[in-house]
Amino acid sequence: MTDYNEYISSEEWKLRAKIVRELHGHRCQLCNSNGKTLHVHHRTYDRLGHEALDDLTVLCKDCHSKFHEKVKKHQVSTTIARITKAMEDELQTFLHDCGFSDPALLSISFISDGCDTLTLYGSGVIAIDDKHVGLKQ
Repeated sequence: MTDYNEYISSEEWKLRAKIVRELHGHRCQLCNSNGKTLHVHHRTYDRLGHEALDDLTVLCKDCHSKFHEKVKKHQVSTTIARITKAMEDELQTFLHDCGFSDPALLSISFISDGCDTLTLYGSGVIAIDDKHVGLKQ
């Protein structure tokens, strides 16, 4: 794979980026501005160094920043959802292994705003939080 930073500094990339900006009329493909600094953004890195023209899009500095902020927020949300799902799966396996009748009936909610609260209902689990654990069979 091509080193990204090395490639972006190359004459080959500078020429490719110039061609893409010209093809799009030196306008941001999101807000249509033409008086701002324009970046050429990779829509995919699959062909880095051998990009097809539709692998690249022209964005002004502001739109490019907003795009990457949105991507980061999405990645954080996706990661939290994946971790939460893994925790739910582990907890259900644990409860099943401890003899709870049907862990699939659990209603699980996580509150992650600093409260350290986990509430479970069903199959004998009453509540778990930072102050007490209530379990009954």
